[in-house]
Amino acid sequence: MLELTPGVGGQPHGAPRVRGMWCACCVNEAPAEEVVTAVSAPPDAKEEETMELRAAFVQEPAKPKESEPKAETPEIKVVPAPPPAPPAPPAPPSPAPEPKEKELKKKTDSALAVRQPAESYVVKVSKEGGKLGGGLDASQEDCCVFRRVDLGGALDRKGVRVYDRVVKVNGEAKKSSELVQRIKEATDLELYMERPKVKEVLMKKAGKKVGLRLNSDEECLGLIVKEVTGGVAADMPKGTFEPKDRIVEINGQSMKTADMLKRMSELDSISLTVCSYSL
Repeated sequence: MLELTPGVGGQPHGAPRVRGMWCACCVNEAPAEEVVTAVSAPPDAKEEETMELRAAFVQEPAKPKESEPKAETPEIKVVPAPPPAPPAPPAPPSPAPEPKEKELKKKTDSALAVRQPAESYVVKVSKEGGKLGGGLDASQEDCCVFRRVDLGGALDRKGVRVYDRVVKVNGEAKKSSELVQRIKEATDLELYMERPKVKEVLMKKAGKKVGLRLNSDEECLGLIVKEVTGGVAADMPKGTFEPKDRIVEINGQSMKTADMLKRMSELDSISLTVCSYSL
């Protein structure tokens, strides 16, 4: 390994002063090729200035911004709508109003309208405390009808109405007096009933007689038609009055038979409510 010694002392006279190092073995030899060690010169001022300017204009790459946390999207649950409610059933038709006097069809000066058709039905009923809750009119042997139905009683709860006729009791058809006796004796009853056809008859006498022969027994419920004798009644359509029909109201009012007869004779225009049975 060679030891380098700085060029002092053994440097030949007249040799140019060169930066560098001489090896010790070559100090006294004739100068040959100079051994030069290149040392990098310090950068001059202009180069340093240029480097600084470059550094000033060279921008460091921008650091990516930290992404802000995204707002959480609220979870939306889709709830299916309930099925539509089924349409409400149509309301039952309201019953036709009872015909008024001015609504009745006219034939000559009088008119007839059927307010209620006849109807048959069966009732099974038991006495409560020995009572049915009603009263019978047995004045006509062939037509036993209820003259009273107590509100809230056994008959009322079964739908029996005033003027409904008892046809059979426990399967037996009897005269009115016998039907009443069967009803008194039995506790559990099966009643075959008839609801009458109800007619509204408008009569304008215009100086004529009514033309009806009537049963005016005070014990009877209403006036019983016995016969058409002429007058206004004979001018009415056929079937307006039948034997055993019951006139139960005059001008919409029920009253004693004597008062009914008086109204029929005094008034020129009268409206009669008549119940007809299949006798």
